Amino acid sequence: MTDQQFSDATTIDGSRIDSAMEDIERHFNDVPQGDIRTKWTPSSYVMSWCPTPIAAVLKTHNFPWMKSVNDPTEVVGVNPDSFANPFRVKGFDVPGITPQLQAVLSGSQGMNRQYHSTVGVEFSRPAIITHIDVMLLVDDRAGRGTTSYANTYQYGATKTPPGFNANANSKDFNFTLQVDAPTGPEDRQLNPIEMMRHDWTLNMSQASNIAWPAAGSFSDMTPSGFPSLGFSGVVEKIKGPFPIHRSGRVRLTLTIPPSINNASADRPYDSSWGTEPWAAQQFNITMHVLEELV
Repeated sequence: MTDQQFSDATTIDGSRIDSAMEDIERHFNDVPQGDIRTKWTPSSYVMSWCPTPIAAVLKTHNFPWMKSVNDPTEVVGVNPDSFANPFRVKGFDVPGITPQLQAVLSGSQGMNRQYHSTVGVEFSRPAIITHIDVMLLVDDRAGRGTTSYANTYQYGATKTPPGFNANANSKDFNFTLQVDAPTGPEDRQLNPIEMMRHDWTLNMSQASNIAWPAAGSFSDMTPSGFPSLGFSGVVEKIKGPFPIHRSGRVRLTLTIPPSINNASADRPYDSSWGTEPWAAQQFNITMHVLEELV
């Protein structure tokens, strides 16, 4: 805390004592970070997106979902000669889909572009992401009642990706946790991948719904009814820890299948996500973080 040394064979006077006390006072008024044990406080970042069930709106746009490939067809004004990031995300392979880089696509090529939705969080201090929960919620797994979100997460009976049987459970959704590279934060190829969840069977992570009570059985209120029989779907929990460096910009990306027309002869496979895959379920993400306190 001070450079002053008081011992045998040294002088002890008021000015040296004052100097030592000033050093100690400065130290305690601004304790260096390494002098005390780092403390962490838990935080939860909760993000969700509920697509509208109105068909006309669904066909108007697919925000916040963007196509996996940057191309001139999505540019307003003069088309650039090239893109710094041909692919928006690093690492999103799924069976049966081969993303295309051509400027203008049609037919089966046009149905080979997935969609990404990315949430970015920047941490000014070092942090630890302890675990991530991703939930895809549908109205009713059994298909009873009136449903708005009715994805079954299965391939179809007629056409499936190589190696899959008819009506097999699908592996066409993934999510990744990446951190922007300090030396090239806008270059997606340089992003370190902290976590990648892919090539997994969605229906192996089902969450069952509790049966909706019968009419007249409510003890504290009398709702007129619910059009479906409760929520259920897929809940995938990934445990860390994933350490994040200071000033780290984290990108958590969900990747859904392309818009696939199951009536098209050149479709890559039969998809339960349909032509508006962003509207087949409701999305929830919870990111649990330990943030540094001093």
